[in-house]
Amino acid sequence: MKFINRFSLHIHFLQPYLEWYNSIFPEEAFPSVEEINKTEKTTYLIPVFDNDEEIEEYLKENFETFFVDELFAVSMAQETWPQDITWELFNEWFEIDVTPMVVDYGEEELIDEGEGFVEFWDEEEEEDGKPNDEDSADFDSDDKIRHLPKPPQN
Repeated sequence: MKFINRFSLHIHFLQPYLEWYNSIFPEEAFPSVEEINKTEKTTYLIPVFDNDEEIEEYLKENFETFFVDELFAVSMAQETWPQDITWELFNEWFEIDVTPMVVDYGEEELIDEGEGFVEFWDEEEEEDGKPNDEDSADFDSDDKIRHLPKPPQN
């Protein structure tokens, strides 16, 4: 067991996000916010802070990164995204939960696999406008939409 010098930030989806997600995947639509939050969860590790005010300041400075990560994870097609990504819109689409203690029970060494989705924007594109990376199998190269597993059926 190892304590990690990070806080965890959990993103919970709210109704506007659900409506956007369902517009991207109408054939795999989630019936409710509760259902999407059961299967589509994201946790980010963030720096350690001394108080709630520091956390709030960090979130206000970095909300756009989290917002873009959540949008990009579903659709690379930016035309499907909201036009103006603002702090107010972030709070309408997501609820944030920050946990101050992160414990690692894994035995394997932690690995660093880069900067997340930011790397996709920095990749050079071929002449046809598609990313140069052949390893992006989770994405349909024609519609630039990530195909997720279907939600569980009760």
